[in-house]
Amino acid sequence: MNTQRSLTLCLLAALSLSSAAAQAAMHGMGLKPSALMQPVTPLFGTASAAKPLPATVDLTAWAITPGDQGQVGSCASWATAHTLTGWYANAAKQAQTRFAPMYLYSQVNGGVDGGSTLEAPLDVALAQGIDTAQHYSWGDYNWKNPPTAADRANAAKHPTPYRKYTVLYAGDGNGGRALVEQIKLALAASTPVAIGFYVRQGFEDLTPSNQVDYDIKTPILGGHAVIALGYDSEGLIVENS
Repeated sequence: MNTQRSLTLCLLAALSLSSAAAQAAMHGMGLKPSALMQPVTPLFGTASAAKPLPATVDLTAWAITPGDQGQVGSCASWATAHTLTGWYANAAKQAQTRFAPMYLYSQVNGGVDGGSTLEAPLDVALAQGIDTAQHYSWGDYNWKNPPTAADRANAAKHPTPYRKYTVLYAGDGNGGRALVEQIKLALAASTPVAIGFYVRQGFEDLTPSNQVDYDIKTPILGGHAVIALGYDSEGLIVENS
């Protein structure tokens, strides 16, 4: 597999989602729109007839078991600490693979359970590392208490396996075919993609027997963050906590 230490970020893209690695219970979301507006960036080049994209890509072999953010609006922090950092830790065969979402969320929520942008917890994680889930003082849902000095010291011992992230697209609409191609190219290069998107009822209705969300018509319920770990003919394969 590709061992590059980078991450691709895509904000508020309206895409069809396949839920092979997703949980779909009704629970918190919490993604705030980014202030950044950026057209699709062809970071990974373009697919060509000489080297077509694979029909499917599946990076879930290194995935962490999905967590549960509960009713807290901490989706971006769960996506960053649990899903993304856990994936990279697994891929690198690190001893520690489970990291504390509340270590990040308590530092980016402004003292209220109002969610965050996708970039905010990533920036904290890159700057500080992330405390492990086992060590962190305040558990999975306490967003009121900031990390202790011991939590911060332990986080510094666990820098993120990825060293940067790059924004593929940031906007309040669908990036279209160009964005879909860039996401697929990233995944084909063994690079997970952090996705922010608007949730409709179809996403909440996902089950083991109903694994694809095609809903583009029902009212928007909120913004949510997940990690894309592959794709197939029906859409992206995402892990959701």
